[in-house]
Amino acid sequence: QVCWLVVLPPAAVMGCCSSKAGAAEKYATLRNVRGEDMLAEYTLQDELGIGAYSVVYGAQGHKEEVAIKIIRMQQPGPDKARLKLERAESVYQTLQQTPDNFQLDLAKKELKRLRHQLRAATKQLDEVEVESEIKMLRLLGESGDRTVKLLDVYQDSRHVALVMQRCSHTLQAAPRYDGKCTLQLRSSFEDAARSVQHLHTLDVIHRDIKPENFLVTGEGAVILGDFGLAAELDGCEFVRGRAGTSDYSAPEVLLDSRQGKECDVWSLGAVLFFLVAGGVHLSKVIEFEALLESADPLTALNTEVVRAVEDACRRCPDPELLPLVLGMLTPTFQRRLRIQECVQHQWLA
Repeated sequence: QVCWLVVLPPAAVMGCCSSKAGAAEKYATLRNVRGEDMLAEYTLQDELGIGAYSVVYGAQGHKEEVAIKIIRMQQPGPDKARLKLERAESVYQTLQQTPDNFQLDLAKKELKRLRHQLRAATKQLDEVEVESEIKMLRLLGESGDRTVKLLDVYQDSRHVALVMQRCSHTLQAAPRYDGKCTLQLRSSFEDAARSVQHLHTLDVIHRDIKPENFLVTGEGAVILGDFGLAAELDGCEFVRGRAGTSDYSAPEVLLDSRQGKECDVWSLGAVLFFLVAGGVHLSKVIEFEALLESADPLTALNTEVVRAVEDACRRCPDPELLPLVLGMLTPTFQRRLRIQECVQHQWLA
């Protein structure tokens, strides 16, 4: 179902707001040509996340809580975006001198949004990319319960609003592993691995696997979201491109812009490392850039990966965890574990 509407551009969150809902409404007000609120059945709540082209809000519907992702199709030019950012930085610096933590928090979120907007200003979002994300959400939602559900779509010539299943938090915000919660860690990872397996079974690669894109439902299940960069392989082994987040990108992506199912496994291994290491990114303990410029980059990288993983896994008493993480973080993609092997690994038995 597609409903056509007019979306007023997001306003800067620098005015006085009496509630989080009020703050959210200042970012985006959705109205039709008669001035009626097309999302009247939803009460916008706090902001859940910001991307280069979108903002995600929590919202309360008549029957359930949802997440609403508002995608801005047309970005301002770089000069205009830079000017907005400079003004917001000035406001933020002024607010730092006041005791108003609520306004300071709003200003900080606005700064983050404008920085994303400036990075996106040089590239307008392709309508085909948004249509691809909607298609992917529908395909995956109809074929299982391992991914976030798309509930409705609203759009006009400049904006698209996706109403989706609301989750409680992400793996980025999940409790850090402390060496005592092996069962919780194992359960979360198994759900995450099976969600990636679900994609690969459909010949789809995610290309942006990271903790923020694994959502935890109210029942504690871990599902996968954000399919803006996902690609269908259509029988091919890989696609070309460097889409994704560099902290979780596989070596073959950084070296050759090669993205196949193996790159999702590497990224998933980096997520597992993040959880085991207590919230430390693999990229923070390994100098990827320098290693990949060496004479034998994969060998050099493998040495550092083994060192980092062994150090992180000392916190875990389960001996089966180390070979799993190392198997997923094998720099040579031909030798890397496949997602089926991850799901069937002894550590999850």
